[in-house]
Amino acid sequence: MSVDRTTWEHGEAPLNLLVLGAVVHGYTIPLVWIALDHTGNSDTRARMWLVLRLLQALPARRWKGLVADREFIGAEWFRFLRPKGIRRAIRIRKDTILDDLRADTCFADLQQGQFCVLAEQTWVFGERLRVVATRSPSGDLVIIATDFGLWETWKLYKLRCPCGMHLRQHQGQGL
Repeated sequence: MSVDRTTWEHGEAPLNLLVLGAVVHGYTIPLVWIALDHTGNSDTRARMWLVLRLLQALPARRWKGLVADREFIGAEWFRFLRPKGIRRAIRIRKDTILDDLRADTCFADLQQGQFCVLAEQTWVFGERLRVVATRSPSGDLVIIATDFGLWETWKLYKLRCPCGMHLRQHQGQGL
């Protein structure tokens, strides 16, 4: 499953949609969505409502996990997912605090094409998670807080479009 937000511009008023869907071969098939009454990012309550709505029809045990980009972070959101049985692979910002350090500090020496996982689970937004990272071909630091192992995280995350596209080039490269 993937959660994302998209804005469609048609006519005078843009349509800002929050969508939760199944990822199949790199495409997301929308299953539930909500039109947000504002521009910009969604709030945690809207995300929670979307997940609860899908859980009514499709229990979490049928989900491989939830993949999301940096917009979908925060302590309340992370705490909400675990008791629902939803495993995550969520990209976090480079300034996110992991235990007592910024994420970009933890992965400062990471080179393009390398993958790295912190040796221990780390506190991320009040939850104990693995944290894995790579550098994209353009040099961007891609950091993901996850309930999955290193390679399973990348396998899931690279299916998510459009951000996962640059990770396909790294598949099979060493740590």
